[in-house]
Amino acid sequence: GVKDLPTDINLLRHRHIYFGHAYKEQEGWQSLLRRFMAGNGELFDIEFLVDANGRRIAAFGYWAGYTGCAVGLKTWIGQQLGRNPVVPPLSPYRSREDLLDDLRQDLDAAIEVAGHPPSVIIVGANGRVGTGAADLAHSMDLNITRWDIEETARGGPFDEILRHDLFVNCVLVDHKIAPFVTMATLSDVNRRLSVISDVSCDPGENNPIPVYTTPTTFTDPTLRVIASPPLDLTAIDHLPSMLPVEASTDFGAQLLPYLLELGPEPKGVWRRALDVFENKTRKRANSA
Repeated sequence: GVKDLPTDINLLRHRHIYFGHAYKEQEGWQSLLRRFMAGNGELFDIEFLVDANGRRIAAFGYWAGYTGCAVGLKTWIGQQLGRNPVVPPLSPYRSREDLLDDLRQDLDAAIEVAGHPPSVIIVGANGRVGTGAADLAHSMDLNITRWDIEETARGGPFDEILRHDLFVNCVLVDHKIAPFVTMATLSDVNRRLSVISDVSCDPGENNPIPVYTTPTTFTDPTLRVIASPPLDLTAIDHLPSMLPVEASTDFGAQLLPYLLELGPEPKGVWRRALDVFENKTRKRANSA
């Protein structure tokens, strides 16, 4: 499976391979690990299937970046065309081609109103997520500024972000860093930026875009951060489900070779995942 196990099973036996969302002390983490401990089961959390270099062997990141950039572009289009809501409720697309056709349908009209195509800055451009965002932008023939570690090393906030129409954040941080933008910098009267797409969508204390506290959703895709000139933010935490066929096919292709290697005695990727599980269950036992 991929997501939650049934909650009415108190003893979790056997091996389970899915996103457990328990190792960062998310809601319900202690209860889940207790059920595994009670049933002597094992959790191979997909998020923690990593190679010898610590890189995840299967991830939805590319399609998160791709669709996140698409939602950001839809937001910019909606702004130019005066739509209310700026972006109507979203639904999954049958294919990538359907998504691109939907964007192309209104992009030219939006460019005519604005007088220019939207400029895009992608921060975290060299990773899976950033590559997906850049590929979407390229498909729409947009100008892209690519930033990664070298450009952000000096620490934010970054005035350069304000000189673009669309800012796509593809950086997920696990510690406090200087923010990329703040409400103070976004209040610059010369700001060109009108859309932020926070693909990483981590509105916690380490968020490098500390201008919102709750993710947006498919039902309400955008949040108006500043009224005039308008600045809208989108931060959806399940973006790949916009393209379920592509995301699932790609993810399965990444995971399958490793599934075929899983034997009675876990090795490599699986051993590392099991080590994490055993460390976390010990922590749960010690906190009980």
